[in-house]
Amino acid sequence: KDEPTCAEVSTFGLPINRVSIYFDQDQVLHTRNCRRHHYSKQRGATAAAIMSYHASIIGKAEGRRGILFTGDSMMRQQFQSLVCMFRGGEICMEQYFHSDSLYVLYKDRDVQYIFNEDEGKNKPEIYKVLKAWFPGYFEGAEHSGDFPAIGGEEPLMAILYLWDRKPDMRRPEQMRMNNLSLQITSYMYWWDDGNEKIDDYMRDKDKHLNANPHQTYVFLTMPWHEEDGNTGLYEETRWPRNRKTFEWIINKKGPSEEASKCQGPCRRWLIDYGTIADTNRGENIINRVDRDHYQCAWLQEYPQQVATIKHNRQGCRDPMNVAVLQWLLALLVRIQQ
Repeated sequence: KDEPTCAEVSTFGLPINRVSIYFDQDQVLHTRNCRRHHYSKQRGATAAAIMSYHASIIGKAEGRRGILFTGDSMMRQQFQSLVCMFRGGEICMEQYFHSDSLYVLYKDRDVQYIFNEDEGKNKPEIYKVLKAWFPGYFEGAEHSGDFPAIGGEEPLMAILYLWDRKPDMRRPEQMRMNNLSLQITSYMYWWDDGNEKIDDYMRDKDKHLNANPHQTYVFLTMPWHEEDGNTGLYEETRWPRNRKTFEWIINKKGPSEEASKCQGPCRRWLIDYGTIADTNRGENIINRVDRDHYQCAWLQEYPQQVATIKHNRQGCRDPMNVAVLQWLLALLVRIQQ
């Protein structure tokens, strides 16, 4: 078959490099540059409608707008998978980064920014969105003064990812953001010792949710981990950890079996990533790319030049992260009803 046009293949884009990827009849991976994204898949349009409704309609009416992802590389891939879903691509890959990222959706376009080594967040077009949708992200002298008001179209939705590896080293920004409509969080592979490390986080988050009773908070449990993976987190660690967060979210038991201080509507929910992963574990239906992650990745780290990829042996489709996102979307529909 002749090389397809950009409109005929799944697309994936970063702020600078926009590429499409496809497999030929011999299953050889090809790439080509594309200037724009195509919103052609019904699943992506449905996902965008559900998320933007939650953020722009429900959130705006209550003065709560931004959607926040926090966590390590597993949560970064959930964030990237959602962006891929919005863009209509069945194939999803990331060029990994260890920093924050902002995704903004407009009626006819979208853009993703990656704050590599804290560069870029003070640019006027980025600062404006962060200030309006995520007040609390900036504090004190962290930014270099106010920028003048910038004209232009109001976003339909803004989603921020915070690189946040461990509960005992949690980013303070998430506790300062008081107008979030939705937060999706988990601490997974970097949190390598002591389940009590999350106790202070639970206490702080209870206080934050009490002060912001209309915020929807979703916590993801930890999936199974191969014993020769990078972190050495085994089943005897994972199960007590997931049980602890289950008791906190579902049974409203706080840290160290204290009664949870969450009051009022208490919009806290749990998505059992662990069980979703375990369901596909025995028959190896969903493969990992590196014993830790499920999503294909460009190497090297952004913004370095791409040299190779990590492949999941499934055509770089992303079934695990998509399955978790489908649970999230179903949950949001239930909440909206």
